[in-house]
Amino acid sequence: MVHPLPAYLYVLEGTLTVEFAADGSRHKFNAGQAFLQARTHWHRGRNDGTTPVHFLGVFVGSKDVPVIMHPPNSKSAQESEAVGTR
Repeated sequence: MVHPLPAYLYVLEGTLTVEFAADGSRHKFNAGQAFLQARTHWHRGRNDGTTPVHFLGVFVGSKDVPVIMHPPNSKSAQESEAVGTR
């Protein structure tokens, strides 16, 4: 996914791993950490641990601008459309 708007995330519980598509690098954020989410690089959030991950995401933007864009024909995009989320 990419984000057309700035997104600030705060990890409430667990460990959130953000993996980047271009090089496969991963960055881990633990409960209590906040960060500015990547906007222009394809990435995905993962839970590689055994406990649930909960985070607060705050997007700053304009009405009718999507907060998440999936790659065309991606499995995540198809699943999101199927359940009406995102």
